[in-house]
Amino acid sequence: MKSIFSLIIVVLLTCSISAQDNIAQNESANKNIFTVNNLVATHKEASPIYKRQTYHVINADNTPNLDSINNERNNKRSYFGIVSLGLMSGPMIDGSAKSIFSIKTIHGLQENDYLAIGVGFGVERYPNITMIPTFFDIRTYFLSGDVGPLIFLDVGYSSTADKKGDIQSGGMMLHLGTGLRVSIYNTISIVVDIGYKNQKTEVISPYTTSNLTYDLFTTSIGVAF
Repeated sequence: MKSIFSLIIVVLLTCSISAQDNIAQNESANKNIFTVNNLVATHKEASPIYKRQTYHVINADNTPNLDSINNERNNKRSYFGIVSLGLMSGPMIDGSAKSIFSIKTIHGLQENDYLAIGVGFGVERYPNITMIPTFFDIRTYFLSGDVGPLIFLDVGYSSTADKKGDIQSGGMMLHLGTGLRVSIYNTISIVVDIGYKNQKTEVISPYTTSNLTYDLFTTSIGVAF
């Protein structure tokens, strides 16, 4: 009886030591392991565009689970913002070519690594008037790495302020272009772009009313976050 009891104690001690060794090994090997959709995920990292953490997901047999990765990235939205300074150039009302200083900010939803939709407003200082555009912005990123090209489209309306001379009212605006996004730290990026802007306006003098259009080349640099 004593020998059986001793044997049971030896077996239990052996199992306990073996279990503790396995736990220690698992803790060491899996210290960077997370859970996504009840699957094992390793190596958590942030996308330079997307404001979420991206996981390298593996199945129980250590094979990549690409469907889970795509679902995690594409089914969640995040906030994005851009603040930029720019110059626009083109013919003015008097026929001269002048540069126009602009500042704008855009805020919206980053749908995934490749699509963002937002609203923006800005201030543009023309030679004889200040315009305040308010617009919808849609932009597409072609690559999800640290450096990638993009295209954008802004559609909206510009109101006026600080009027001089003949009364000038605002009008519809269209702005489209292409650019480059360069990640500098985590989800913060530098964005440089060039484009074309079409700005409608109306000039009201004592005797006539004229509809005018500014056709402008644009360039800007900003910070995306």
